[in-house]
Amino acid sequence: MSASLWQHRAMLDRTDRAAAIDAPLRLTCKRVAASELSARKPHALRDVSVPQLLLVGVTDGHKRVLWRGREYRGGQDDLIVLRPGERYGIDNRPGARGYRADLLQLPSALVADFRHRHKAVYESALKHALHGAAHGAPSLRRDRHTGQAWRQLLDAACEPAPAPLLEQHAHTLLLCLTLAGAAACLQADREAPLNVRVRQLLREDPGRDWSLDEIARRLGLGASTLRRQLSAHGAGFREMLEDERLGLALAQLQGTRESIVRIAAAAGYASASRFAIRFRRRYGLSPSELRAAL
Repeated sequence: MSASLWQHRAMLDRTDRAAAIDAPLRLTCKRVAASELSARKPHALRDVSVPQLLLVGVTDGHKRVLWRGREYRGGQDDLIVLRPGERYGIDNRPGARGYRADLLQLPSALVADFRHRHKAVYESALKHALHGAAHGAPSLRRDRHTGQAWRQLLDAACEPAPAPLLEQHAHTLLLCLTLAGAAACLQADREAPLNVRVRQLLREDPGRDWSLDEIARRLGLGASTLRRQLSAHGAGFREMLEDERLGLALAQLQGTRESIVRIAAAAGYASASRFAIRFRRRYGLSPSELRAAL
């Protein structure tokens, strides 16, 4: 989401002001990642997923999120929470000064550590949240405590602060979200562990010419066993590979000025035209249409 944006693992830096939208950053990071994204024109993407918990604070304009048949709106007084294992429709609407948003991506290991350290509080809040009509809703109002925790973590991630301090700020924000009714958004990825491990390997270099045999070998499994187990969990190797490749391409279209031709090649597509067809099929607009909105 190998070119300049990732180097197969890098993150959008806050100092990079390249115009972008905050459809999911397909990144893999070991610490909290902060970025600022913007766009000039309204645009929408469908079938968007994130690999790790993504928090979005809109500063100009507003965002609409379609999730499980319902629409949620996020503005300057809200916080958008997108969790792994879900699919979202993303519609960014500029205001008078365009569309701008701050993003924080939290590593899955950090969120898991929070759930473990605050087990009693989290499980109690989760039980209560799951009885709500809109549990897991991706938008919530920022109360005073959540807003303060958000700003502190955002500032710490942008400095960046030492890792222990970042972790402390992150746990504070996650606790605020939990107490504010968003515990369901912090659940572990519902995807099968084997699927997650395969995606992690593919995410190292989505543009590589991966084969099922190679992935199976890396996991210490036979190819037929891996194929059978993926199928049992409702996944196919080729579909997973395409998912990661399109995620890489989406991130590069958003966060770099690389040409569409080079982005297509970096994502493993033999031709820009084939890439454009697959991209439109997935997200509902072509790479050139997305670029025109930024």
